[in-house]
Amino acid sequence: VFLQQQRFTQLLASMKIQLLVLTVLIYSFQGQCQRLCDEGQLSLDEYGRLRICGGGQWGTVCDKDFDWTDADVACKQLGYTGATNYETVGGGTGSILLGSLNCNGDEETLYDCDHSYDFLNECDHSNDVNVTCETDSCYNG
Repeated sequence: VFLQQQRFTQLLASMKIQLLVLTVLIYSFQGQCQRLCDEGQLSLDEYGRLRICGGGQWGTVCDKDFDWTDADVACKQLGYTGATNYETVGGGTGSILLGSLNCNGDEETLYDCDHSYDFLNECDHSNDVNVTCETDSCYNG
């Protein structure tokens, strides 16, 4: 009986280690899935909130100094013809990665626009930017 208990204890310890390893692997895999974006890539979430990839993670764009030219550059980067609206919506999560933009309209990406990190002390997720983009119905691109 003692040998059976000892075997059972060893088996149980081995199963705990395997479970711990599996948990760590699952956690690591989930973390990598969240990083699947290219530097400077843009997306709009389900609310139209503008998100940008920086350092392998998605974050939001602050409304500090954001204007029509910045909105147009963002929409063009996303494959649209331009912006029809932009506003502050708030409610985002994660890091705030970009703000204090000063686009001139010729840039291909928001990261190409002049920007500074002055916004970091002035922005929180109540300042997240939402953009609405338009498409040209005659465009066959």
